[in-house]
Parts: sequence; structure tokens; C-alpha cells
Amino acid sequence: MTGTTLALACMLDGGRTHAGDSSDWDRFVIRGVKLGMHLKDLNDFKSCTYPERWPKSDHPFFLITDERCKNPDNRCELVFAGSCGPRYNGGYIAGSNSPDPPFEYVKVLASTQTDDPRVYSIDYFFHRQVLSDDSPFGKQLVAKYGPRAPTGYQPSNPDDPQGDGYMTFNTKNGVTLDVNCGELVSMSSPRVVACHMFIRDRSILDVDLARQKEIDRKRMPPPNNPPVTL
Repeated sequence: MTGTTLALACMLDGGRTHAGDSSDWDRFVIRGVKLGMHLKDLNDFKSCTYPERWPKSDHPFFLITDERCKNPDNRCELVFAGSCGPRYNGGYIAGSNSPDPPFEYVKVLASTQTDDPRVYSIDYFFHRQVLSDDSPFGKQLVAKYGPRAPTGYQPSNPDDPQGDGYMTFNTKNGVTLDVNCGELVSMSSPRVVACHMFIRDRSILDVDLARQKEIDRKRMPPPNNPPVTL
């Protein structure tokens, strides 16, 4: 067994240890997407057209969920300008051109350097909510994801009727879902604030890259060295 094969076997031992836990992934579903999903199964997610030499590791995929995009008078598109991201009516969705309410979309990162990319990161941006233990949105999160973590909690400011607040949901295996309803999208006047849900498990990427390295090694043709006279 080669060193790479041994390392990969250790990473995959027991179906988990260093590569996430499928029960964690099943628990933390966001807009129908969960960690470990195969990118080929996310038919509605799109990315940009990249320059030929652009690194495959820099390809995020997006699902635009903003209701304003259903209006044919509004233009919602993915544009590559040094990086790939959504645009709304020709403007960036963050910074001075950010629409208010904030633009809604889901972004995933996957192991696109491999033959069969899997999702290891999910971000979901959407309109502001009041986030606290007793708010409708807070109760909705707990009903879906289970009890929140005792730390990393900041209830919504009662003096801000539009909402903010922060919650985290943890597992014994270290996968954390964070929900921040005070995410500042634009500092220009008026300021634009969004809710942002995000979850990562980079061990998925580590396992996929190790597996791909072993696959590529096996694909290499045997060396064609000339015979040696002894």
C-alpha cells in the first residue's frame, strides 16, 4: 500500500472520522443543498464562463433565489470580472450598488479539481429577520436544525424592528452552521443588512483531493525506462 493510499484509507476509516458525518450533512440542509452532495446533482446551480487557464479551484456555483428576478424587467445574471458572482440589473449585489432589500442567493463551493466534485461549503444570503430564541425565525431554525449552541448566541436588538441576531448550531464532529442576521452587505447610505447562513466542512475537500491524487497516480503510464546493462 502506498503512502497516499494508506493516508486515504485512514481518512475514510469508519466512513467518517476526518471526512464529516453524513448525519451532520443530512441535518444541515439549506435550500435543498447539503454538504457532501455531488455537484452533478445540483442541476439548477450555475457558474460563470472562465478564462481557459483559470484554476478549477476558483469556481463557485450559484442558485439565484431572489423573487425580483421573476420580473422580466429585472436582469439577474452571473458575471465573471476577476471572480464569479451575481449581478442585479447590471450592478454588484454588494457595496454601493447593493439592492435593498438585499439580493437573495445560494453559493456553494465544491471539489472541482476532482472527477466527481462534492459540496464542502454552502452560503445562503437572504432578507433580514429578527433572530432570537423567541422570534418566529429563531423557532423555525430550532425546529429544523435542533437546539442551538449555548455559545455564539446574540439575540436580536429589540430596538431594531428590522432584525439582526446571531445563532450557531454545532455537532460533536465539529461541523457548525452559523446564522448571522446582522451581515452588513453595504456600508453606503442607506446601509443594507442581510441574513447569512453558512456551513463548511473542508475535510470533504481534503478527502476528495487525496482520492483524486490516488486516481491520477493509477492513470499514469508505466515508466518506459531503457534497460540497464549490469
